[in-house]
Amino acid sequence: MWVVLFFNSALVLLLINANYVKVPLPANSPILRGPYKDFSTEWYGPVGATIAITTVINAIMPFSNLYSLFEHFFYRCWDRRCSLDMKKTRQFLQSEYEKKYTGPEFLFASRYAVIIAMTFIIMMYSLSMPILYPCGLVVCFLTYWTDKIMFFRLYKTPPIYGLELARNS
Repeated sequence: MWVVLFFNSALVLLLINANYVKVPLPANSPILRGPYKDFSTEWYGPVGATIAITTVINAIMPFSNLYSLFEHFFYRCWDRRCSLDMKKTRQFLQSEYEKKYTGPEFLFASRYAVIIAMTFIIMMYSLSMPILYPCGLVVCFLTYWTDKIMFFRLYKTPPIYGLELARNS
């Protein structure tokens, strides 16, 4: 998944906007037939800004996870009839109660993929666009804290992973 994110966010923009005619491609091919021969000041306006905006959007995206936390809080409050008594519930069956009060599973693959892809994009373009370093810091900081809050408040307890998780990713 991180390969797809990296390819779509960084390499497609580079391949479409670069002009490199030494590679024998068909005349109507959009790849390597763009308007920019090098990383010039004209390149940074449309292409560099697109990469920076994508990085900023990915930095803000962990906040969208907090929506599901508020949604579950609302449903739990509705189930208790807005009471602070945690033992009060409208559910009659244990399975219904567990379904209402147990959150979703944490998706390691998607979170890991975003972090790895953003790290690769930031390291690839940050030498020429230093604004990506603070964006990367924000991505890591917000991802860490939103995931920590979501682990404590919403997600199911994940299974214990060892080195197999890192090897698979």
